[in-house]
Amino acid sequence: MDVGLLATLLALNCLSGAAAPPSAVDLRAEYLTDALGLDTAWPRLSWRLDDPAATRAQQQTAYRVTVASRRELLLAGSADLWDSGRVAGPQSVGVEYAGRPLRSGQMAWWRVQVWDRDGRALPPSAPARFSVGLLSQADWQARWIGMASAAEGECPWLRREFDLERVPGVALASVGTLGFHELYVNGRRVGDAVLTPSVSDLRRRALYVTYDLTPYLKPGRNAVGLWIAPGWTQFLDGNPDKVNFGVAKAPLVIAQLQLDGRTLGTDDSWRCALSSTRHLGRWQNGDFGGDRVDAGRELPGWCAAGLDDSGWEKATVYETGRALTPDVIEPNQLSAPIAARSMSEVAPGKWRFVMDRLYAGWVQVELRGKPGEQVTIKASSLADREVEFNALNQYILGPSGHGTFRNRFSYHEIGFVTVEGLSQPPALGDVVGYQVTNSRRRVGGFDCSD
Repeated sequence: MDVGLLATLLALNCLSGAAAPPSAVDLRAEYLTDALGLDTAWPRLSWRLDDPAATRAQQQTAYRVTVASRRELLLAGSADLWDSGRVAGPQSVGVEYAGRPLRSGQMAWWRVQVWDRDGRALPPSAPARFSVGLLSQADWQARWIGMASAAEGECPWLRREFDLERVPGVALASVGTLGFHELYVNGRRVGDAVLTPSVSDLRRRALYVTYDLTPYLKPGRNAVGLWIAPGWTQFLDGNPDKVNFGVAKAPLVIAQLQLDGRTLGTDDSWRCALSSTRHLGRWQNGDFGGDRVDAGRELPGWCAAGLDDSGWEKATVYETGRALTPDVIEPNQLSAPIAARSMSEVAPGKWRFVMDRLYAGWVQVELRGKPGEQVTIKASSLADREVEFNALNQYILGPSGHGTFRNRFSYHEIGFVTVEGLSQPPALGDVVGYQVTNSRRRVGGFDCSD
């Protein structure tokens, strides 16, 4: 090869592999990424300096934080909420917002520019965002609601439709429950968190989660749906005064939508109906139970606009006496799938699956059989027990004779899964597990041979 051509190719290769300049990354407010519903109007901001070239002794010598009420303003250089100006020093953790006072429910966009060890101004970071929660109980215009006719353990659907002339620039929903909830808008699940909100003592207060609804809304008719479950409201053990955490037999929810200044909250105009799921067991020590799913009761459009819900029950308003606090922690999410290692038929029509590892979370089972067939799914951490803590689930096959069971509002300690009641034998790949854990970031670890 010609020496000149080789030199040119090497030079081009070096240019194409050139490292990007250092910049501020991993922007966090109150130590959370793109946090919504913070419980302070003066959040602490954090970031870190990333240097792809791994320059030796690289460091931040100054920073500038800019904050705006809209993303386009921030990108245009108009920091209408706060401009810290150039601040000398290496601080990049716990920098307190010091701009215009932020109001309840306000969204803010921000970014950081840093100066490196040589005093060189680096490119600004990518934009990040945070929102302020409902800082006062008086900011709640919604009411606690539930389904009065629901029996204990029921997991009802609640829904409401509304019209929008256009998609709001900011659309947030704050949802609190005595129990667990899932939020749906126009037939789509909002987010991927499970067993929401986090577990807490429900005797005096409840946690609420804030969601961004903007990607789910559309001009015209919209529908919002809430699927709620009792969860820890059923737990009495360890409660010395034995006062039930709930004020009704079924779970309760409070939700407030902020749509560019318009507020839509839960009240008795919402409609409710029994869902396809209910809880089995008492949710007590030794009897935490599981989910019972009747596929014949599934209603795909229950949370979509246009459903005729005139036959649904009118929601009942309750006074709970509970204060509401933002749930400011990484949400519970599902791990990567955990495979079943082996399976065996331990009795006629009863199959035992050994999972690849022990975990706490959910089990998913593909089921094929006769319509109306009831399948029992049990979980245990011990090889010599089919079930522990009454970790028992049921699934009733719908008209197609095919369905997928997966826990929704319960969880188990799982090392072994027993499936019973199928007329068609399952396959090894039909059983998959998911650990449920909050989506915290691993920052370190330790291994030892002893």
